[in-house]
Amino acid sequence: MALKITKAVVESLTPKAARYVTWDTAVPGFGVVVQPSGRKSFALFYRSRDGTQRKPSLGVFGSMTVEQARELARDMLAKVRGGEDPSLSRKMARASSTVGELADRYLDEYARPRKKASSVKMDELNLKKHVRPRFGSRKVTSMTAPDIQSMHHAMHETPGAANRTVALLSKMFNLAEKWGLRAQGTNPCAHIERYPEKKIHRDLTEIETARLAKVLREAEDAFGRVKAKRPREKDHEIAEHPTAIAAVRLLLLTGCRRGEILSLRWEEVDQDRSLLRFLDSKTGAKTVALNDSAAAIINGIPHVKDSPWVFPSPKGPTKHFVGLPKIWERLRKHAGLETMRDGGAFRLHDLRHNLASAAATEGMNLLQIGKLLGHRNQGTTARYAELVDAAQAKAANQVGATIARAMKAKRRQAK
Repeated sequence: MALKITKAVVESLTPKAARYVTWDTAVPGFGVVVQPSGRKSFALFYRSRDGTQRKPSLGVFGSMTVEQARELARDMLAKVRGGEDPSLSRKMARASSTVGELADRYLDEYARPRKKASSVKMDELNLKKHVRPRFGSRKVTSMTAPDIQSMHHAMHETPGAANRTVALLSKMFNLAEKWGLRAQGTNPCAHIERYPEKKIHRDLTEIETARLAKVLREAEDAFGRVKAKRPREKDHEIAEHPTAIAAVRLLLLTGCRRGEILSLRWEEVDQDRSLLRFLDSKTGAKTVALNDSAAAIINGIPHVKDSPWVFPSPKGPTKHFVGLPKIWERLRKHAGLETMRDGGAFRLHDLRHNLASAAATEGMNLLQIGKLLGHRNQGTTARYAELVDAAQAKAANQVGATIARAMKAKRRQAK
């Protein structure tokens, strides 16, 4: 049966033994479904672009008026003509995962199998602090660019954390598209402009390097005297374990990461070729060439029986040394490296940046510096571009000055 559906028409429809539909003559596919129970609801029948028949319910008569239902039907049919499938989209939205569930799947299926434990821990922390409280119960399909922008702006006082959280969410939503949880090309993080981040590292001056070397010697000598029960005044205050001292020296001379050095195994040391062959670093397996000073440090470290570690824990041979950060805090204070020019502490990781700066000063290009530091992606090394540019500018000035002096000398001779 088909007729122009009005409120009066709907009210006049009576239930029958079986469900039946009364079609509207104004909007094709729009009708009223009457159940044997007497319940009346609006529905729309259409075929999607691939020929699939859809029968979405629009709402119940009483909660929705005829005019509201007809307008909704028209909107959905307009989307169908545009190639969309509104019924499927609504169904996916109702059944879609929440952001919290996506976070769990990201950690289980992507992060933990592929990333380092320290990186996974950072992801878990960012999710716990910034993502789950704000978006955890939201549907993945409901997330929009304004949602991400609002979160990013709310974190503007910590720009680094804000940028890392957006990067984490961007990866999660890329995976959501891959896993079919969200339409392709709809990542809400795509056009979020990151905050500029302040550089928080600096390099050691020649005097500071000498001062640090002196403190390392004094701390090591003091430890030996304390161990021999012949301590001098303040030895107990400045003494540090030789394993820690050797590790700091190696960090200073190689630019390796703290975790790489402390977890270094003897099987990864090629003493004949002066190489460290890391089986598993932050960027995967890599090889680091040792300069003569670094090789001498490695060669001077005694092997501890039954320990595979170059830097074993003083508590036993089965574990490697782990207490370096606290020791570094004491060493840098004794060396007068307590603060940087911007007020921040000189960090242990800054020794890695220090080596990159020294390499730039020696005329190395970005590719060479990247290989020296073990960067897999050259974009990671791009942060040192200013150092390389400055070194090249300095070299250009020196060469120019030499030529200018020669030109003046030739001019005097010409006269």
